[in-house]
Amino acid sequence: MINYAYEITEILSPVIGEELAGETVRIQCERMGISPQEITRKNLIKIAAWVEKVLTIFADREIASEIKEQILMLR
Repeated sequence: MINYAYEITEILSPVIGEELAGETVRIQCERMGISPQEITRKNLIKIAAWVEKVLTIFADREIASEIKEQILMLR
């Protein structure tokens, strides 16, 4: 079974740092009413879209889009 929270954090870490990446995953899970350990494949689309939106603040749109695609490939 894939630990999606870990994998998403690993994808985000090179762009925004490990601590902020972990917080990003935690906050999105909180917004969705789940814990990071409860992320499933069906949550990835929503998480990826939110991450893309947030990353445009820290990085350019191209990088944000690339990260979104990497998250979606975890499926």
